[in-house]
Amino acid sequence: MKAISVKQPFAFLISTGSQAIEVRSWSTPYRGDLVVCASSQPALHRREMKEIEDDWGFTFLYGQALCVVRLADVRRMRKGDEALAGMVEIDPEAYSWVLEDIRPIVPFPLKGKRGLFDVDDTLIHLPPFKLDDPVVIRTEAVDEDFGFDFNGCQGRVVLIDPTEAGDFILNVALDSISLESIPASIIKRCEQEGYDWTAIDLHPGQVRLCEPRDTWQDVIRTIETIVRSNPEIFGEVPSEED
Repeated sequence: MKAISVKQPFAFLISTGSQAIEVRSWSTPYRGDLVVCASSQPALHRREMKEIEDDWGFTFLYGQALCVVRLADVRRMRKGDEALAGMVEIDPEAYSWVLEDIRPIVPFPLKGKRGLFDVDDTLIHLPPFKLDDPVVIRTEAVDEDFGFDFNGCQGRVVLIDPTEAGDFILNVALDSISLESIPASIIKRCEQEGYDWTAIDLHPGQVRLCEPRDTWQDVIRTIETIVRSNPEIFGEVPSEED
């Protein structure tokens, strides 16, 4: 498979789906799957990188393959690309590499090179799910701290975190129907103890693909409704009229 080196923190942003465009000074006719490798040197000073790590609660990997993306298009940068590339303004002389279908992989050491280079396919271990996949929890998934059984709940994969054991942890954002089923007592405790009550971490074997029951807009509206309906938990939330 073809690969490309990207400096941190941009390699991390691509691997999490936060950056959909990589900006380069050169074009390529290649289209298709592409391994994103974190370069050995960061884009910023080490002190600045440490501040970002402390802020994000994440330790960046260097000299490692992080994910597979699909290079869908390469074109001159145009207005609107800057937001997807993490830039303030466009560079009309640069090229936008449009990245889709981001799939985190189990990281492995990979020495970066200039331009596109080849990687042995046998080194690449892909997860069984992709970001934004709709899934249903198919096995007993009782939260031991809160005593809530998530079996049958549905949601979407929003983060795929490779483990040192060579497996993956999926962070699944619950859909609107599942969120409505969570008791207020559990939501209150999550808020008090600093837990995210809108999502759950699961192993791939605990979920299966399904048809979505709602949209992201439905999820946002449901969360807003829950927050407004529970002032004893969240405090008084000003209405839009206010």
